[in-house]
Amino acid sequence: MGRRRPGEGTIWKEIRPNGSIRFRMRTKLRLPDGTMEIVTASAKTQAEVRQKFEEKVQLARRGASNQSRLTLEERCEQWLEEKRFEVSAKTLDGYRKQFRNHVYPIFGRRIFTEISTPEFQSLLMGLRASGRMSTADRVRSLLKQMYSHAVRDGLITISPMSELKAQRKAKR
Repeated sequence: MGRRRPGEGTIWKEIRPNGSIRFRMRTKLRLPDGTMEIVTASAKTQAEVRQKFEEKVQLARRGASNQSRLTLEERCEQWLEEKRFEVSAKTLDGYRKQFRNHVYPIFGRRIFTEISTPEFQSLLMGLRASGRMSTADRVRSLLKQMYSHAVRDGLITISPMSELKAQRKAKR
C-alpha cells in the first residue's frame, strides 16, 4: 500500500463507549488561497462516510467552507445565534456580556482556530488571580461549549478547551 494522494483522506473505525460503531474520515487540504483546512466526516457505514467526505472536500475546494477563517468574535456570535433557540433572552444577554467583557478584548480579532490552550489557560488564570473564580468558570464553560459546537460542525477536529478543567472552589 503506497502513500495517499493529497485530499484522499484517512478512514478509521471508531467503537463508541455505548458499543455503537462509526466510521470517520479526515484529511488536510491546501486550498486555492494557500490556506490549510482540515476536512472530517463521520457516518455509520464506510460508503456513507466516503460520500459525505467527498461532498465536504468539494465544498472546501470551491471555497464554500471558509468558516475556519472566522475571528473568535464572529464564531462566538454565530454560536450565540444558534443558542437563542435553546436559552432565554436574559441568559443569552449574560453570555454576550461575558464574551464582551472578558474574551473579545483579548482574543476577539484573532482567528478562532489559531488560539491555543495555553493562551486560554492564561486568560482564565488572570481572572482567577484577580479573585473572579466564578467568572473564570463561566467563561471557560461558554468557550468550551462554543468550541464543542465547532468540533461538531467539522470546523476543527480538537477543541483547545478540552483540557481545561473547572477550578476547585476552596472549602469555607
